[in-house]
Amino acid sequence: MRTWVPTEVYPLITAIGLVSALGLSVAFVKARTSPDVWWSKHEAKPWNVTLAQQEQRKAAKRA
Repeated sequence: MRTWVPTEVYPLITAIGLVSALGLSVAFVKARTSPDVWWSKHEAKPWNVTLAQQEQRKAAKRA
């Protein structure tokens, strides 16, 4: 029975999978522990709010 992938490259495929899993887990931990992520720095604004509406809200907050 022929396999699609030769057995000689199985260790290479395994090594690539392990390195990518390690990289993803490190990136995930760094993203979770990082204090300066974009969603904590900026308030959420809906996509359809115009600049004039934003200025009105800022002025209303100041008054």
